[in-house]
Amino acid sequence: MHEVFEYLSKIQLLLEQIENITDNQTTILVGDLQTIEEENNALEFIEQMVNCKDELIVELSKVEACFQEEYEKQREQLIKSNKIKDLKTQVERILVLKDEITRKEQQNMVIMQNFSKKKIDRMTISPSSNQVAAAYKKQQLKS
Repeated sequence: MHEVFEYLSKIQLLLEQIENITDNQTTILVGDLQTIEEENNALEFIEQMVNCKDELIVELSKVEACFQEEYEKQREQLIKSNKIKDLKTQVERILVLKDEITRKEQQNMVIMQNFSKKKIDRMTISPSSNQVAAAYKKQQLKS
């Protein structure tokens, strides 16, 4: 029965790590980035954090599968004991944490979309030399 609670503790720990990384991403996204170099460094750092979260999510999936397997083995024993309330409480905390991470991830997506839109709005595309020459000739003909 102890194994079930150990798996839940591992799940909670992994989720807390994922949440911390997500919070750090938010901090970077809302930071005051002044130069293109700062923006590029921030995006590179965010990408590294995404890779780290991906690894944690893979590990989380494995631990959740182990928990599920162990829970199925121990289910009857847990139901008969008074530990089922503790289990439900811990699972509820985990579900709340997952919801909070999802909310923060969605918030980061919106921030990232706004960041990308601002970056695109700042970009100007220079006209080709042919367009410049044509505009000059057109202007000369008007004069």
